[in-house]
Amino acid sequence: MKKYLRLPDGSIFQKRPAGATLYLKSETEQWGKKRRLSVNMDGAKLLELCNGKLPREELVKKHNSLYPGNIVAGDTADKFFAKTLEAGMVEASAEPVRSTSRVCGSHEHYYPQHNTIEVTSQCNYKCKHCYRESSPSENLHLDHEKLMKYLDEFRDHGGSVIEITGGEPMLYRNFFELVDWSWRNLEVVGVLTNGYYLQEEAIERLLPFREKLVFNISLDSHRPQFHNAFRGKEDAFEKTTRAMELLGRNKFRFRLSMSVTRDNFFDMEGTAELAKKYGAAYFGCNMVQDLGRGGELVSGMTEAFRKDPERHAAYEQMIHEKYKGFLHIVSEEGKKQLETGNCGIVHTTVTVGPDGEMRPCAMFDSGLRIGNIYKQSFEEIFHSTLGAAFNAMHAPKKELCGDCKMLGICNGCILRGIKTGLAQPDCKWLKSVDILKYISLPPEEKKCGNLSEPNYG
Repeated sequence: MKKYLRLPDGSIFQKRPAGATLYLKSETEQWGKKRRLSVNMDGAKLLELCNGKLPREELVKKHNSLYPGNIVAGDTADKFFAKTLEAGMVEASAEPVRSTSRVCGSHEHYYPQHNTIEVTSQCNYKCKHCYRESSPSENLHLDHEKLMKYLDEFRDHGGSVIEITGGEPMLYRNFFELVDWSWRNLEVVGVLTNGYYLQEEAIERLLPFREKLVFNISLDSHRPQFHNAFRGKEDAFEKTTRAMELLGRNKFRFRLSMSVTRDNFFDMEGTAELAKKYGAAYFGCNMVQDLGRGGELVSGMTEAFRKDPERHAAYEQMIHEKYKGFLHIVSEEGKKQLETGNCGIVHTTVTVGPDGEMRPCAMFDSGLRIGNIYKQSFEEIFHSTLGAAFNAMHAPKKELCGDCKMLGICNGCILRGIKTGLAQPDCKWLKSVDILKYISLPPEEKKCGNLSEPNYG
């Protein structure tokens, strides 16, 4: 019996210089799991022909006529399609069925699949640890027309995931319009918010988009007085917990995120219990980073660990054991990326700030810029060797850096290696990667200031 093969409905097949990546349609019950599968160039050329119109035998014949220098034998094709069917990368039917998969991307250039968009620098809080140093007095907003033009290109080249953040993203004047567009055009729409404005009216407006929305809510303690002081707003705790209650009641998916310092380290258990109470899918606790206003808090945390390391380590171990499966930690795929020394910056994910500047990573300031969506088109930014350079790059490690005294700071992180290396005139790693030609460095940013590892968890 003939089998007609097609890519799964709703999937995105993004061609890449090394082959292709298939992003499977998100399902509610699979939220939090990676639905990304990659193949090499040989596999990519076969899968690209799986449009549901040709039986398997004719599909292989067409491949061999298109690529006479790379003939695929019948038994090889059988084994390949058996594996891809088992993995859910293709579907089979007895009759022709048109595939609704979106084929995009390029075998010549890398395009990001994920984009963090900082829509505004404005925030109703003035948090002690803010990496952007956002505040109520900041008033920089992304030009919405230019943002939408950029996002159209992002989607057309294979983009499927957006994280909307700030500042406080709900202060962006076109916030709901942006969510609407993202829901219609992308697969996952993340919103990173303090929850202050996520009250009854906003929840009602967001209900039609619930299927694809994922919220990240910030709460730093189960103690109201601490959270309010840390966030610089006297009713912050009340508003945030109310937002969590509304999200849970209306079956929105959300994760609770806690920024940890020496003063709330032992609040992790109480805060995790609050997250469970209100129906969070995950609980994440991240140490404050040495970025923006967070520097002093980091030094305090370091000192606290130094004075009583056993107590802190035992408590952290208890948290990991008690909340296993609920505590949001790096996925197996994420661990593999970290082991290779490449987290996917630029060739898989980028960040756009409220000034239109594109940066490799959300956790680093405008000192490292790779383009500007106000001044360049999507293709002008990515039609260079930029993506290939970052794809081939590996983070600093002992094999290259030897006994460098800075290795303890930059080990395992590409961007931290760049920032650290700029302050070290003889940095072996920075010379070996030859990356500075792709990055704009303002004169005032020449010295390293952010020596902390980004946290994508």
